[in-house]
Amino acid sequence: VRRSRTIAFLTVWVGFALCAIFSSHVAWPAPRVRPSPHCRGGRTPPAPQPRATGLPVSPSESPVLRATAWPAADVLFHRDPYWRGADCASSVDLGHDRVLWLFGDTFIVPHNDRARVTPAATRTVPANQHGSLPRKIDRESPSARRGKACKRRLDALIVRNSVAIERGDNPSRAAIRFYWRTRGGRPSAFFPPPSANPARGRKAQGPTARRHADRGRVRWYWPGTGIRLGRVLLIFMLEVIPARGGLGFSLAGSRIVAVTDPDEPPPAWHFKNLTVPNLPRNLLLGTAGLLSYSGYLYAYTQLGSTQNAYVIRWPLRDARKGRLTHPEWYSRHGWTTRRGEAFLPVALFGHATTEFTVTRDPSRHRFIEIQSTGFGPATLTARTGARPEGPWSHAQAFYRPPESASAQAMVYAGKAHPELRGGDALILTYVASTLSFSSLLHDERLYYPRFVRVTLAPMRRRSARGVPVSALSR
Repeated sequence: VRRSRTIAFLTVWVGFALCAIFSSHVAWPAPRVRPSPHCRGGRTPPAPQPRATGLPVSPSESPVLRATAWPAADVLFHRDPYWRGADCASSVDLGHDRVLWLFGDTFIVPHNDRARVTPAATRTVPANQHGSLPRKIDRESPSARRGKACKRRLDALIVRNSVAIERGDNPSRAAIRFYWRTRGGRPSAFFPPPSANPARGRKAQGPTARRHADRGRVRWYWPGTGIRLGRVLLIFMLEVIPARGGLGFSLAGSRIVAVTDPDEPPPAWHFKNLTVPNLPRNLLLGTAGLLSYSGYLYAYTQLGSTQNAYVIRWPLRDARKGRLTHPEWYSRHGWTTRRGEAFLPVALFGHATTEFTVTRDPSRHRFIEIQSTGFGPATLTARTGARPEGPWSHAQAFYRPPESASAQAMVYAGKAHPELRGGDALILTYVASTLSFSSLLHDERLYYPRFVRVTLAPMRRRSARGVPVSALSR
């Protein structure tokens, strides 16, 4: 009975929700992208027709990226036998050689000795001679027979979020510790659900409730992204509620918290809730990356109903003090705070997916947008822009994850991590999951972030003839 309930839950939740976090409103099918001459891992689809956006497409430059998998770094997330996989995987530079990782739904193996936030186990799951991970970790594996530290995902419960602290900027050599909370002797989310729950008295029902460690909590948080500004760490999260039909959830709003003591271990952090601004178009913060540049904090967001990307910003002096109630947004008239039909935020580019990131390339004075494109078997794509608001080039595919060769693949959450180092490359991650429930339960390579190293080649010049200037899209 327990096994049947587990399979039922995984059918409803893991197959879709875990593999489509923040993607509940995306209109499928996903767009096609133009392939890069250096795209590896498989064949890429042909170039798309440009989608209407609020800015002209950059006619002169397009990214030329060379990407390779980095299996030696993948072992980083397999170093705690009780932490059995998660998605999202956003990173924040905390300074002092520390990197914060923010995760969404996480498999945690309960254990009496782990009835605290700080994990003590640091045993590493064995890797083969090439640095890649073993296919399966189960009771027949040698490491499982050697001791009790090697656990199985089948023994795990799911908590809505967790965090980790990496020490060192090279993930292939860094140390890491994972953090979550406990409630009633069971693993629980690091960022607890809202205490003031309007659905008081309601209980989560069905197989989902039996499997989730946070059962009975109707609302929950999925961390989006974060940034450290001086002595303050800002974390942007999405508030999520269950819904009938579709993927089984919907986005209810955003939450922004300020951590006033980010140099302390996460269990000792003190949180301050910040007022979330009321944005035009009902844009939600936390659906895409943050960028600090030229005296401003930029927050990107994606509107699922149109697949368009938008950007808002605050002066850094206000963001450091937690004053986020009066942002500017980019409109057809430039940056503004004015309300009204003529001053609505304008789409920077179309075909945007949630969790995309924007990173500055100082050597070329350009900005690089990274995302995973496609539903199921996805491809990593990139755009470049001269300014945080653009104009942006066409999306170009540069890496086809090997997991996308499977028709059952769910590849998503492609993003950049500029604070990490791996030679001269830009470090990316994506999450590979599957619609095969047996594989998800037994194959320990799945539902973990995977690392990719990317080098940016010299920009390829293109003719400006025939490039359309698109109109405003809502």
